[in-house]
Amino acid sequence: VTPASGSSGGSSSSTAAQYACSWREVKPKTNVFNPGDPIDVQWVITNTGTKSFGYQVDLDYVSGPKLSSFLGQQLPNLKPGDTVTVSFDATAPMQKGLYGMQFKVQGGLCWPALNIQVGKLKDP
Repeated sequence: VTPASGSSGGSSSSTAAQYACSWREVKPKTNVFNPGDPIDVQWVITNTGTKSFGYQVDLDYVSGPKLSSFLGQQLPNLKPGDTVTVSFDATAPMQKGLYGMQFKVQGGLCWPALNIQVGKLKDP
């Protein structure tokens, strides 16, 4: 986990949530894999709320096939606009299909997910 300070731009208003976040997937660059392929996952989570997260906010696995032994971690204190990078390794299942491994930032502030396709699916 690498915390960093910064601003995501945009405007603020009086109706902004006190506690909120957004996430974006940096890796993988593609979401189509062969069975058994290693997957390098990297997300950037941004505090988009008006208050700091504090030191007791967790990122936790909540559903979907476990494509990784990574099931979550405690996030650092993030001030509004601050980001943290979360990285972990996963492995594509051996069966072709669509897979999604869902996580959430404590309190449902945002819901990062690893969504992949294994093998080429048949055209309709």
